[in-house]
Amino acid sequence: MINATQQGSGKKTGRIVLQALFILLVVLIGLFHLKSSILSEVGLTRRIYLDKLSPFLTNPDTLAMLAKREHLGTGDLNKAQLLYHRALDSFVLHAPSWLGLAEVFYDLGRKDQAVAALKTLDTLKLNNTDLMWSKAKLAHALNEGQILLSTLVQLADEDTTPTQRIKIFNLVEQTWDDPVFLMKNFKAQLYPDILSMYIRNNQPDNAKKVWTKIQEKGIEIPEVTFPYVDLLLEHNAFDLAANVWQYSFRQDGPLLFNGDFDQPVSHAGFGWHASESGSVSLEPAGSGEGLTIFFNGTENVAFRFAQTVPLYPGKHVFSGTFETDDLTSEQLPFWKITGYNCAGLFIEDLMVPPSEHLTEFKIPFTVPEGCKAIELALLRNKANRFDSLISGSITVNKLDITRISPLPVLPSKPEKPKVEQEVEPTPEPTSEPPPDLVEEHVDETVPEPAKEPVVEPVAEVEPEPVAESAVEPPTEPEPLPVAQRKTTIHINKMVIKP
Repeated sequence: MINATQQGSGKKTGRIVLQALFILLVVLIGLFHLKSSILSEVGLTRRIYLDKLSPFLTNPDTLAMLAKREHLGTGDLNKAQLLYHRALDSFVLHAPSWLGLAEVFYDLGRKDQAVAALKTLDTLKLNNTDLMWSKAKLAHALNEGQILLSTLVQLADEDTTPTQRIKIFNLVEQTWDDPVFLMKNFKAQLYPDILSMYIRNNQPDNAKKVWTKIQEKGIEIPEVTFPYVDLLLEHNAFDLAANVWQYSFRQDGPLLFNGDFDQPVSHAGFGWHASESGSVSLEPAGSGEGLTIFFNGTENVAFRFAQTVPLYPGKHVFSGTFETDDLTSEQLPFWKITGYNCAGLFIEDLMVPPSEHLTEFKIPFTVPEGCKAIELALLRNKANRFDSLISGSITVNKLDITRISPLPVLPSKPEKPKVEQEVEPTPEPTSEPPPDLVEEHVDETVPEPAKEPVVEPVAEVEPEPVAESAVEPPTEPEPLPVAQRKTTIHINKMVIKP
């Protein structure tokens, strides 16, 4: 009985001792972390104690921050390297320490060690954008293209702003110039950013390759369209510029861009352009009420508000509304329509009245053959009389172009004729000689037979492919009798293989 009681008491005492040891261990760990935290805070905020406290620091974040201060602040690269090593001794997978160590090695001129540290960093997953940027810059400096590419792709895949994407592709353009390579590695949603990069660098050929892929994938690029069209017009690529504009704005939209002025005046692409003048200002007239052009009366200004409009040849009508308020001077605004780099179209409408309530207008015009576009402009010429200074305003709205003529039928690209393997037929015995039949056929179709009747049926039986693309293709000849067809094929083979 006594022994059982003693055994129960011993087990209870053992449990108490184990619990006490566990509590003591937890307290010691807590004190250790508290000490580390206090030392870290003191070391970071009071640098005067850094030399005394640094031997006791073990937190890798604190050691890395202190190392960075030594690196960038005092320039003591050896001390920074020592602190980074201590941080990695505490936690070998500490990414900021591997990055900092690689940067220290690079500044010390030890490129091989810098590359080794960078490759170790590349094996770690980074979720910090600042670390990824620093890693990308170091990879670019060390000419480590693969690491640079993977890091930039990771950065671009994040939910970045347009400004950040410009930074990404500014770094891209310093390393790669092949658009096919870039489109292979970056997702399709970033193709407009690649296109913008080539536009900034004035590279129309590379930009065209990216644009082709954008069009194939149906990616919308309204913001990039304006500078891209300007680039193409600078390089005299009008047809491609018109196609790009059509793709972005005119597939389901009006022929005239922003005729209701629900968007700001772009001063780019095939949008509205206004001449610069300190005496003229453009202001929205209100929601759905058009655009008001104010003249402040301080200048005898020659003003131009215009848009280049790609159009097919044919009859059109330009329409809209205008309203004027107390315009002065003998030279008042008027509409003018001319051909874009082509002759045959020149229309000047009457000047608007000085003060006129809301009035509709229509101006018919015809785009001549050979013209690809028109220039539509609201002009004000300089005055030559004493009342030359112009003041007042004009408001325009609901500007539109309507096509009257039917659209031309574009010629379809002729299909290449299929080349079939020609099998030489087995000659069949006949009672009549085949040449007689052939000569009879030649006599009926050719007014003056050639000296060699064998050559003529070749041109007759197999006409040139050009005839397929003619405006009015020749009528199909009546089928020959079976015997004649066989004979003709046999003669063709004789001509091709003499």
